[in-house]
Amino acid sequence: MIMRNVRNDFYRKWCLTVLNFEFDIIKRQRSLYPPSTMDVSERLSLLEGEFCRLKDEVEKAYKDKNIHKLKLFFLSVNEMVMDLDDVLKRELNEKLQQCCGRDLNVYDRKLHNKVENIINRGKIRSDNEYRQVKLYLDCLNPEDKNIQLIDLLDTLMSEYEMLKRNIGVR
Repeated sequence: MIMRNVRNDFYRKWCLTVLNFEFDIIKRQRSLYPPSTMDVSERLSLLEGEFCRLKDEVEKAYKDKNIHKLKLFFLSVNEMVMDLDDVLKRELNEKLQQCCGRDLNVYDRKLHNKVENIINRGKIRSDNEYRQVKLYLDCLNPEDKNIQLIDLLDTLMSEYEMLKRNIGVR
């Protein structure tokens, strides 16, 4: 029961952090337009209202202990922000790290799939793959049950570094 509450709390905090971040982006955009631009202002007001409604839905799912709905919100808000530019994504990741102890990179399916392929292959083949593994490793929480995965990724990175050094020595 305690684990379920922790998981529900995580999903709630995560979703609200992402929605609040998106809401802040909308408010920043609103400040770029003069009040006389009614069409833009009206659209932004509608978006603000939609984000408030979504936040209310997350709170309701949390209060009702509806883990299924919280997971759906979690997946939806992650999809919503995956295409943010690097600066905004970094800003959001900092907020998520502070609030939840994790960030989007852990839940980025593309990154996860690439790292999974590297793990299955058993070696890192390029600097780009090395960076991907490093990014993924940096996002893992060592307090979770990821110790074996962390050790494996660390070993793959060390082997690649040694290979690079040996090639550079020749």
